[in-house]
Amino acid sequence: MSEGLVKKKTRDSNIELLRIIMMIIIVGHHYIVNSGIIDVINSNIVQSVCGIKDYFALVFGWGGKTAINVFLLITGYFSCKQNFNLKKIIFFCLEIMFYTIVIYCIFLFSGYEKFNLLDFGKMILTIPYEFGKGFTSSYIALYFCIPFVNKLILSIEKKEFEKLLIVLLVTFTVISTFFLNTTFEYLGWYITVYLIGAYIRMYPISWFDNKKITGGGDVNLFIIKLA
Repeated sequence: MSEGLVKKKTRDSNIELLRIIMMIIIVGHHYIVNSGIIDVINSNIVQSVCGIKDYFALVFGWGGKTAINVFLLITGYFSCKQNFNLKKIIFFCLEIMFYTIVIYCIFLFSGYEKFNLLDFGKMILTIPYEFGKGFTSSYIALYFCIPFVNKLILSIEKKEFEKLLIVLLVTFTVISTFFLNTTFEYLGWYITVYLIGAYIRMYPISWFDNKKITGGGDVNLFIIKLA
């Protein structure tokens, strides 16, 4: 076993509450974006006829990407000191396949979806097909990288860790923001956020617990803002 890794998985009620809040935010985001409501809102914006309902919907569906970043931070915070669990990721993949097939069949038999061989193949191979396009497949790729990322974390000093984070953040955020050059890439960004979560775990920041600085909030609120 690698030094610094532990088998026991601890639970934190604050983190669990944060997970629940993020799940609600993700549901809200997908409801607004995937239901077609966002198209109606965009049309209302163009016509300058936005109402209270439109603004409420925008607020309700705002945080999908933020919630994903929070989940990645939590993953980095806890997994940086845990052993790789192959059974867990296999079970996760099987669970994804189960629900994908069940939902596809429901749509098929209800007439909402018509059978198409290409769509059927994409459904069966949804995990590799969706890699680099969405959260689930890219998260699975991240999970397979965790053993190697953790070895890197345990082999470098704090200063080197900080320099690595600066390079990654400049690559994925500063360049895209100020030079209008899209540098976003799912796995690269997921590893970056994972490393931020791991850094917070490996090198606790004292002022996180100072309520005068945080305004009475806790680490969870900081994580939300950071994401």
